[in-house]
Amino acid sequence: MKILYVGGINANQKGAIGSHTMGIIQAFKECEIISLDGMFFKDKIPEIKPEFYYIFNEKISNRVVKKILQYYRFIKFFYKILKHNSYDYYYFRFDPFISPFISNKKMITEYNDLFFTQIKFAANKGEWKIIGRLIRTSFPYRTFILWAEKYTFKRSYLTIVVTKKLKEYCQNIDKNIKIHLMLNASFKIKYIPNNIQKDEYLNIGHIGTITYWDGLTELLYAIKYCIKSFPDCKIRLFIVGSGSLKENLSKTVLDLNLTENVVILNEVPFHYVRQFYNQIDIVPLLKTIDDYDLSPIKYYEALIFGKTLIVSNIPHINELPSFAGKVVNFPLDIVEIGNILYSMFIEKSLIRSNQEMIHKYAIKNHTWQSRISELLKEL
Repeated sequence: MKILYVGGINANQKGAIGSHTMGIIQAFKECEIISLDGMFFKDKIPEIKPEFYYIFNEKISNRVVKKILQYYRFIKFFYKILKHNSYDYYYFRFDPFISPFISNKKMITEYNDLFFTQIKFAANKGEWKIIGRLIRTSFPYRTFILWAEKYTFKRSYLTIVVTKKLKEYCQNIDKNIKIHLMLNASFKIKYIPNNIQKDEYLNIGHIGTITYWDGLTELLYAIKYCIKSFPDCKIRLFIVGSGSLKENLSKTVLDLNLTENVVILNEVPFHYVRQFYNQIDIVPLLKTIDDYDLSPIKYYEALIFGKTLIVSNIPHINELPSFAGKVVNFPLDIVEIGNILYSMFIEKSLIRSNQEMIHKYAIKNHTWQSRISELLKEL
């Protein structure tokens, strides 16, 4: 079976999208019955990639008109590849400005988020300037997005969704759309014990994009509450990455006088992820948006590294085994989170001793290899 993996404008992102891209590619590469090629923008090639891949020799522009013209040339480049090569399937993460124009009965379209819901949420949090917000939330823009989704899903051979609510969303568009539910996952890695067994601090870590729906602002207030209410509590929070919330988050750290407890670092290459996880006890997934359930990459990465989680009560992340973490109410409650953090501080020795058990659970249930094995049954 020959597959062309088409990388989008975020294929090498130092966050969830990039990790997801590399996970899918690695699992395809390890499958004996698949021959995998790739196609990527010049400046968007992921660290893990097919042995052979085509390069669209342009860097993505930040200027709207120029970017639209680049999309047009990218689409032409896609069809040029198809003219000279035969593939059984093409695999592409949904992009409203590209997907409708390349989808066909060989296309596997991956759909990860309610596109317009995320736009509205980000706009309400002030992510863009006024004109940018008005354009992105306008009726014509929304109409185009909805058309792109419907047209792409109906034309694709298969639409992959990562949550049950996204599956329902696609089914409501057209019941004839062929859909495959594939939760996110993580790489299959060997367990390595961390080196903080005797650390007197409870170490919390977020790595990836820093956005308004990650609950990091709420986490800062919960940490402030915790160390104020429980003077014996010693907590450190490491935030590694970049994103729309980063500047405001840095200001909040200063406002709350948490500079001795919180460290914010720039994004790191994927191969440093293991090193980061080896320094922490807890991974927070305090999501603030629940419109379409959640299957975040960080959830599965944390489990595969044996880390304990603290998560919002939102499907699918609330399906966490009791030995692997705590579920907090949604919407988030600062006091509840603070109290749970203190209980985790008290139980940090148990948390550290549970790491191998959590890792084994993740290896059994949540690797990209197992997800791709299920996908192949649909092809």
